[in-house]
Amino acid sequence: MDTKIAFAGPKESGSGYAHFDYTPGLLSGELSGAFGIGKSRIDCNLRYCNVSSANGDNRLWLDQGNLELQDDVLLPIHLLPDWLLGNDAAQTETLDWRLEVSAWQEQHGVRLPQKLRLSHKSGNTLKIFIVRWTPQK
Repeated sequence: MDTKIAFAGPKESGSGYAHFDYTPGLLSGELSGAFGIGKSRIDCNLRYCNVSSANGDNRLWLDQGNLELQDDVLLPIHLLPDWLLGNDAAQTETLDWRLEVSAWQEQHGVRLPQKLRLSHKSGNTLKIFIVRWTPQK
């Protein structure tokens, strides 16, 4: 899927574009423009995320499937595929996040989200606008 993303929080904010691919157990994506990092590739499994960019390669270890975005702000990477499909996993609230889907679209007879907002109790917000869904071949 191709998306526009925006992150806003008390410490930093930024926006950019992302392309996500999902296979059970693996989330991949390409980010560009976010936080001035340029084009980056991210590949995550349930243990870590590998990030590759012009600044080099980095491995970010996950804490029980959570990626630390900032101090005390964990993004549950393992729930991101469910969120992108509009499924508000039961764990969402217990992980201090709240999912809102404000617009839906239909693709090949399937109802899918178009606008998502993930809000964290810390005041951090991740907005995702899905430009295009691409079915897997």
